[in-house]
Amino acid sequence: AADQAATVGARDHVVLIDTSASQSGEYREQTLDVLDSFTSNLPAGDRVRLFAVDISAKELTQQFESVGGAGYAKARKALDRRAPLGATNLKRALEAALKSIEANRPTSVIFLGDGFSTSHLIQKTELQSLISRLQTAKVPFNAFAVGPRNDMQLLGVLAHWTGGRII
Repeated sequence: AADQAATVGARDHVVLIDTSASQSGEYREQTLDVLDSFTSNLPAGDRVRLFAVDISAKELTQQFESVGGAGYAKARKALDRRAPLGATNLKRALEAALKSIEANRPTSVIFLGDGFSTSHLIQKTELQSLISRLQTAKVPFNAFAVGPRNDMQLLGVLAHWTGGRII
């Protein structure tokens, strides 16, 4: 019963970190600071799945991990070592996020980056499909826009239609 009480209201978070070339220097530092602030303030019982996103979506965790656990610590160190290169494919990142969701737990997608999907420009039908899949899974898309320029339109559409927010 105590275990059940601890997991009531527990959520999963798929965190997509933009590691493309635009996310270097001060922008990378800001992104990592936001990630650390977000994860350090998660309630007990919440879990994180961490992805580095550029041309592909590279999962750094093996599964959903407790932020205080060794699996998350290893993934966070791997993120520190990853060089910001290439362009972003946000469609692939969202598809990877959707595949990683466990149906029995409330989940959110958190994106930290500029929102430009320059490796693959998301077409209207693809965007509609991604939004529909997020809505069906009841997964809000949230974004913290970081970068020299930000695609607030794309991030805004994803957040608006899934019940998420942009900061």
